[in-house]
Amino acid sequence: MAYKNDNRLRRIIRIQEITLEHTKRGVTQEWVYQNVINPDYCISKTTFYKYLGMNAKATIKMPADKRPKATKNSFDWSRKRLKKDSDNGNSKID
Repeated sequence: MAYKNDNRLRRIIRIQEITLEHTKRGVTQEWVYQNVINPDYCISKTTFYKYLGMNAKATIKMPADKRPKATKNSFDWSRKRLKKDSDNGNSKID
């Protein structure tokens, strides 16, 4: 059976609903993150804002083979090469 990301998408939906509920009462997203989300879900602020920007409800309704693939890191390390600087002996990535 293929991995579908359903649990992650459900978690994102819960976080979005909690944030929406609290912001309707007049508090900021920053307050919601610091006082509600971070203590319970232990995610970074960057991840929190990324979750708020996702359309998780539509994604979870899609068939598993049509969903966008989740990537942990979008940086392509295979394209970076470590070069030795011949003048001073330091290494650098370019």
